[in-house]
Amino acid sequence: MLNVLLGLGPDTNAWWLGFLLTAQVFGFVSATQAVLETRTSQGAIAWVIVLISIPLIAVPAYWIFGRSHVNGYRKRRIREQLEQRLGSKVLRSLLSDSRLRDVQLTANLKTLEEITGSPFTSANQLDLLIDGEETFKSMFAGIALAKDHVLASFYLMRHDEIGEPFKQALIERALRGVKVCIMYDGIGTPGDAGRMFDELRQAGAKVVAFDGSRHPGNRFSLNFRNHRKIVVVDGQCAWVGGLNIGREYVGMDPELGHWRDTHVCVKGPAALAVQTVVIEDWLWASGESLERLICEPISWESNQSVLVAPTSPASNIETCTLLFMELIRQSQHRLWIASPYFVPDEQFVSQLQLAAIRGVDVRIMLPSRPDHRLVQLASYAYLKPLGDVGVKFFRYTRGFLHQKVVLIDDSLSSIGSVNFDNRSFRLNFEISILINDKAFAQEISRMLEEDFQHCKPISHNLLTQRGAMFNLAVRTAKLLAPVL
Repeated sequence: MLNVLLGLGPDTNAWWLGFLLTAQVFGFVSATQAVLETRTSQGAIAWVIVLISIPLIAVPAYWIFGRSHVNGYRKRRIREQLEQRLGSKVLRSLLSDSRLRDVQLTANLKTLEEITGSPFTSANQLDLLIDGEETFKSMFAGIALAKDHVLASFYLMRHDEIGEPFKQALIERALRGVKVCIMYDGIGTPGDAGRMFDELRQAGAKVVAFDGSRHPGNRFSLNFRNHRKIVVVDGQCAWVGGLNIGREYVGMDPELGHWRDTHVCVKGPAALAVQTVVIEDWLWASGESLERLICEPISWESNQSVLVAPTSPASNIETCTLLFMELIRQSQHRLWIASPYFVPDEQFVSQLQLAAIRGVDVRIMLPSRPDHRLVQLASYAYLKPLGDVGVKFFRYTRGFLHQKVVLIDDSLSSIGSVNFDNRSFRLNFEISILINDKAFAQEISRMLEEDFQHCKPISHNLLTQRGAMFNLAVRTAKLLAPVL
């Protein structure tokens, strides 16, 4: 009867039946792959249900957003490193004089080395950079001193009031014979940056897009994004943190206002370790090896201890998840976390609860003015389960909070690109700088204490106070946590 009403003939009916059967087959095939590859049982179960129940919608969604492991990156990286001896050359440089000796490493620090596969190195100097103006001033000055090469990798690059001077600084070096290599994420960077990239290429710089879907096994996926923000000059100085290239990062976005962010300038052996991260990504993105740019590290008298921790979905284990869970576990009396996005899974909730129960001062600083409303709503779902055991939440009210900083006790801290959410922990290519230094931890402490002066506490009973509809919105937003 429906066919008659819609004017569908037997041929059309057969076509639709075939289409639906094909979709169902793809649903079963995708569900099987979800069982084999999805990293959490909850995620696998959810995907299986929707892939089998509504394959027409779920199959394309799975292939775009559902993959949690990037194919090809690790295999190609290992093959190229073995062929070109990239890994062994860096290893010799880092382990010769700069790696911390076993007698200097505590059991906790050794655990962090084991998780990341990276060493703590000594003889480094770090400069804490607060907000965009200070960061870009330091970064541009460093680029102007480049003698051999500049490597840059950003998730987002805009051709605007910040992108223009950044471009000019790079062009000036390129025209003087300095090798300039720029990498941007193909999803995060808008298309209007193309003119800036064309001008850089005309000046002799190399520009490539990092495309997480370039391997046939990742085709159509939008999950795998290079979220790192890095500049390296001559293998001796590196800038890492939360700031991309764009006007909003110096507070020029009229809606978000003041932009609170943190970067760090690293000089010494750790800068060379940062450079190898960019070199590996460049190899994946372009097929070109930059091994010839690797040089011997320079030691600094300040002798600060640093571990460079790149994390990505190419790892066989969830390195980023394990790293931050271990940082939480190691905290004894203080754990301060500043993050623009706070949507962790249950294992993080349990670790934070345990930290608070054993008497750790756990504070979580979030933005009051969000750039993603759904993410803010989802973060409210954690107020009660964590607040009930003593975790304190704060909203930063002086503009938008974007820094990714963790302070553990009196000597260990982390600055980088990692947000406290599923995307950073499992899906993005990220980088963290771990610093084991009491003086630097004191700088971080003073910085965060100043930030707390511009915060308002969030009641852990907020959901109850705001009513049923708000509660429903929060719970609904939390369901989307794996892809936020």
